[in-house]
Amino acid sequence: MVNVAPGAEGIHQPHPASRLPWDVPLLRCSLPVNAWLVDHDLFDDWLSKPVTGERLLETIARFCSEGQILIVDDEIGFVAWVRRILEASGAPYAARQMHSGQEAVLAATTNPPDLILLDIMLPDQDGWAVAHALRRNATTQRVPIVAVSGTPPGALRTPAPAQGFSRAHSRVGGGLG
Repeated sequence: MVNVAPGAEGIHQPHPASRLPWDVPLLRCSLPVNAWLVDHDLFDDWLSKPVTGERLLETIARFCSEGQILIVDDEIGFVAWVRRILEASGAPYAARQMHSGQEAVLAATTNPPDLILLDIMLPDQDGWAVAHALRRNATTQRVPIVAVSGTPPGALRTPAPAQGFSRAHSRVGGGLG
């Protein structure tokens, strides 16, 4: 079985399954993974907490090798941990921190960072609202934003009901009716 991203049917990439004998059946399917669920108009990547220091640094390095990182999270312990990881890495990063969405938008538009690590669940407004505000602003619209949340992408949004069914006909744990 090979997991294939939706819409990637025409893309051919080498895969370990390609070494199978020709008469072995191969099933291609689309099982969602976090990267497919990220709203790429708002976020450049998504880190799900708990995140390892290694994964954090790998993600940061993909967007900038040095510069200013704005950490936006209301969990003071997480912000302190990120700062320690950045300092221990020896990379030339300067970290600033904000604990609310309004502070983050003001800080980023006043002095644009090279990268923003943005928590989704903030006390005053959610990370989507902050990302929308930053993407609409000419000063910050191209600054990479990495969402950081204890919840995987897509889990916080309510999915639309399946086509052909109304909310009245769908129940958890029951049949139709």
